[in-house]
Amino acid sequence: MAIADSLCAAALQHVATGVIVWAEALDLRAASPAAAFEVFYHYTNRSKFAGLARRSLDDADLLPALEEDIHAVGKGVFVSRKEPAAFGTREGLLATKQAPRAASEHLGGGDTAPHDRLPGAAPSWEAASCCIPILAPAECATLVWDGLVDAMGDHVGAEEDGPGGCPGAAGQAANDLDRWTGHDAWLLQITDEHRARIKRAGAGPRLERERRRAARLETARGPTHAEAVASLRDVARLLRQMGQLDEAEPVYRRALSGAAARWGASDPLTQPVRRDLAEVLLELGKCDDACALFGEATKDLQEADGLWHRVTLRTRLSFGLALKQTGRLAEAEAEHRSVLEGCTQAFGPHHPDTLVAMNNLADVLKEAGGLSEAEDLLRRSLVGSEKALGKRHPDTLLSCSNLAAMLRFVGKYGEAEQLSRENLKLADEALGEDHPYTKTFASNYHKLLEDAGKKDDAEPLFRRELAQAEAAFGPSHRTTLVAAAGLAGLLWSLGKQSEAERLYRRVCKSCEETLGAEHVDTLVAMANSAEVSRAMGRYDDALSLSRRCLQGSVATLGPSHPDTQAAMRNLEALLADIGRGPRSPAAPPQARQRLPPLTQVNQLKVSRRPVKRPQRPQRAEAPAN
Repeated sequence: MAIADSLCAAALQHVATGVIVWAEALDLRAASPAAAFEVFYHYTNRSKFAGLARRSLDDADLLPALEEDIHAVGKGVFVSRKEPAAFGTREGLLATKQAPRAASEHLGGGDTAPHDRLPGAAPSWEAASCCIPILAPAECATLVWDGLVDAMGDHVGAEEDGPGGCPGAAGQAANDLDRWTGHDAWLLQITDEHRARIKRAGAGPRLERERRRAARLETARGPTHAEAVASLRDVARLLRQMGQLDEAEPVYRRALSGAAARWGASDPLTQPVRRDLAEVLLELGKCDDACALFGEATKDLQEADGLWHRVTLRTRLSFGLALKQTGRLAEAEAEHRSVLEGCTQAFGPHHPDTLVAMNNLADVLKEAGGLSEAEDLLRRSLVGSEKALGKRHPDTLLSCSNLAAMLRFVGKYGEAEQLSRENLKLADEALGEDHPYTKTFASNYHKLLEDAGKKDDAEPLFRRELAQAEAAFGPSHRTTLVAAAGLAGLLWSLGKQSEAERLYRRVCKSCEETLGAEHVDTLVAMANSAEVSRAMGRYDDALSLSRRCLQGSVATLGPSHPDTQAAMRNLEALLADIGRGPRSPAAPPQARQRLPPLTQVNQLKVSRRPVKRPQRPQRAEAPAN
C-alpha cells in the first residue's frame, strides 16, 4: 500500500489495482456484539470517499451516507467480501466492474453517467476507485445478487432492442448476466435497534469530552451563546443514545432556554431543540408536557412555513402520536387526518410519506373503535406500497404485517393467517431468517396461531422464539422479555399455570431492574403479574403489585389517563375479590402483554423514502376485571 495524501491523511492506495482504501474501518460490530462478524468492502467514487473520510462523525452517523434504496432488494449499504487485492490488478477490477456498485448503479443508484450503469457498458474506473472497509455482524448481511439479477431481468422487454436492431440497454444487461453469475453482492441492513447499540457503544468516551466542552463554553461565552447551545444539545443527544433519559431532559431544557433567549422561541434555530426535548419527554412517559411542546412547535411552524411544509407535517405527526399516548384520541384522530390530507396533496396518494400517514391514522382509529375505516386504510396502504416499491421491499412487508395484525384484531383469523404466512415466506426469501423484520413477523405469526385457537401448534414456536431471543440478546433484553410474556400467556391458556406464573414474575422483575418501577413497560408487567396472582388466589402479592401499578401510573401517565383508570378499576375489583375467596385458576388473565407492534411506523422522514423501522412497543392495556 502507498499513502494517498491527496484525499485524506487516513487513506492508502493499493498499488496493483490503484484502489484508494480508507486506512480505518467503519466498525458496526456493536450492532450485535455476541454475533460473529465479517469484513466487507464498500466501493465508491473519489468525491464521496473524500467527503466521508474527512468527517469526524461516529460510525452510526457515517452509515446513512453509504446507504442506497434499490427497488428490488430494499435499503442498505451495498458491499462485497472481496478486498481490492482479490481482483489482482487494475485490469482485473475493470473487467469485473465490481459487482455491488455496478448492479446498484444499473438499478438507479450511484452517481455514474447513464451510459455506464449497465454491466455490459464500458467499465468506469471512477465508480469503483475507492474502498471503505466495514466490520459488521454477519447476521446483518444478505446475499442479494439473485435479487439484483431478477431486477435486471425485469427491464428486458421494452428496451429489448435498440435502434437499428442493436441490443438495447436492458437486452445488453440480459446478455451479460451469465458473465456476472457468482459475483459477491451483499446488502448490509442496520435497523434502528442496531444503530442505537452502535451509538451507545461510542457515546461513553465522547460524553465526558462534550460535557467538559459545554461547561467551558457556558462559563467563557455564556449559556445563550450559539456554540454553548449546540454543545449542550450534543451532550443531551449522547445521554439519550445511552438511554439516560432522566439526565438528558434537564440538559435539553438548558439548551432550549439558551436557544430561546438568543434567537426567540419561534425561531427556526430553536425548533430542533424543542422537538428533541418533546421526543425525550414522550419517551419518558411525560405525555402532557410533550403535547404542550409539540403543540407550540406546530403553531410556530405553520405560521413560518405553512400548513403543508414537510417539517410542519413531521412535527404534527409527532404531535398526533403524543395526543394518542395521553388518551386524547379524538384530537389525535383529527391531527392524523389533517396530516394524511396534507401528504396526499403535497406528495400524491402513493408517496411513502402518504403511506406512513395512512398507517398512523389507522392505528389511532383502531384504538378509537373505527375498525372498518382502519382496515380500509391499511389495505390501501398495502396496495400503494406494492405499486410504488414492489412486494419484496421491506416497507411493503411492514405494511402487510400491519394489515395482518388488524385482521387478527377484528377476528378475521383465516385471512390474517394466510397473509401472515405469505408475508413471512417473502421476508425469509428477501431478507433472511435472521433479519429483525423476519423475526418480528415470525413472532406475530406465532401469536396469531394462539389467537386462532391453534395453541398446541403455537407452543413449540413460542418456546423456540424465546430460546433464540435469550441466545441473541440475553435474559434481560427487551426482545427476550416480550417473548417470555408471550409464552407465559400461551402457557396460562393451556392450563400450565405454574410455569406461566414464573415467567410473568421474571418479566416483571427484569423490567423493574432494567427500566425502573415507573416505566410504562414495567407498569404493564406489574398489571399482568398482579392479575395472575389474583387468579391464583395469592391476594397479598396481587394487592402489593396492584397498588404499585396504580401509584406508578398516576406518577407517569397522570390520573386521567385510560391506563391509570384501568389500574384503578383493577384494584377495586381485587379488593372486592378478597372478601369472596379465591377464584378458580382455570380463568386466565384477560389481558397480557401483547407482542409489540414493531411494524408500526410513526415518523415522516426528511429523506425521499422513509425507512420504516421497528418502533418501541406500545403499552398494553392493564388487565380488565
